Amino acid sequence: MTTSLQAVNTLLAVIGESPVNSIDEGHASAVMAQNTLEEVRSAVGVQGWDWNTEKRTLTPNSAGNLVVPSGVLRATFNRDATTDRFTLRGGKVYNLSKGTAVFTSPMDIEVIVDLAWDDLPEEARRYITIRSSRLFGDRVVGDPAMHGYTQEEEYQALSALWKGETSGTYRTIFDNRDMFWATHRNEGGV
Repeated sequence: MTTSLQAVNTLLAVIGESPVNSIDEGHASAVMAQNTLEEVRSAVGVQGWDWNTEKRTLTPNSAGNLVVPSGVLRATFNRDATTDRFTLRGGKVYNLSKGTAVFTSPMDIEVIVDLAWDDLPEEARRYITIRSSRLFGDRVVGDPAMHGYTQEEEYQALSALWKGETSGTYRTIFDNRDMFWATHRNEGGV
């Protein structure tokens, strides 16, 4: 399993720097590498994968708010339950249709969770490391020849990530929420 420190050292190697034993404020390039790694980890996670998507039931608190747990990057709301539109605002569910964040009943939602590095599957760690390396190299060095080499590796790592995501599942286009909504929108008078 790729550790966060190993990933940072991979980023440093791309720009020709020596590996570090720890990430501390005394090594500016290592801190920049760590920040780039975290930026890409969140960007990849927000796309929503099987490994970071969970179903949750939110219950209104004493003020009537449906508070979303910390570490949630995005939420999807059940379109079949109502015609109202929802979003997240200030860590709470907000009803766009009614202009309120006050609710009287629980709500089932699907959330995209911002997982820590150690909780990611290895395919995701590898892809994030390679993508971060390309981005970090572009920002720090900007060498087009290096960019081409690591971009090819990034494509290979993304392919491996998708293979890991889809292995063991039989999916069709009808497994997608949006496709279901489009094909069933006239049922039940909606």
